[in-house]
Amino acid sequence: MTSENKFGMLRKLLRAIGLSQQSADDVVDFIVDLLAGERGESKSQAEIYPYRPRDHFLSPAELNFYKALQSVINGKVIINCKVNLSDIIWVKSNDQSIYRVYTNKIDRKHVDFLLCDPVSLQPIMALELDDKSHQRKDRQERDAFVDEVFKAAGIGLVHVPARRAYQTEEILAHIKP
Repeated sequence: MTSENKFGMLRKLLRAIGLSQQSADDVVDFIVDLLAGERGESKSQAEIYPYRPRDHFLSPAELNFYKALQSVINGKVIINCKVNLSDIIWVKSNDQSIYRVYTNKIDRKHVDFLLCDPVSLQPIMALELDDKSHQRKDRQERDAFVDEVFKAAGIGLVHVPARRAYQTEEILAHIKP
C-alpha cells in the first residue's frame, strides 16, 4: 500500500484544520521520511532532480513522417519538431490582462513540425500529423483553435493524416501551397 493510501485520512485531517494541500503533503512526507529513518540524510541527485529522458522524442508515427518529410524536403528548409506555439507566435497587446489571457491559451500547445527558412529560420509553415486522437471532440476543438491562431499570425498550418507509409507526391501535395 502506498503512503498516499496509508496517510489519506491524515491528509484529510490536516486539510480540515486549515493546512493547504501542499502543507499537508509536506507534513505527511516528513512523517513518512521519519518512519523510514531517512530524515537528516541528504537527498540524492535523483530525488532533487527527478528528470529522465523520454523513451521516444517522436512517436513511431511522427518519426516515420519525419523521415519521409526529410527525404522530400532534401535540405531546402529546416525541419523543427514539436515546437511550442509560444516560440512561434506572440500576443500583441498593451493590456497586461489581455496579454496573459491569450498567452495562456497557447501555453503548452505545440505543432508537430515547423518548416523554416534555412537562412533566416523564419517559420514558413507548420504541419500537424493527425492520428486517431484528432477524431475526438476535444482534439477537434483544440485543432480549430490552433488553426485560427496560425491564420491570425499569417503562418500556414497543414494537417496531414497519419499513415504507415507516405508517398513523396502526397507529402509534396500537402506542403507545396
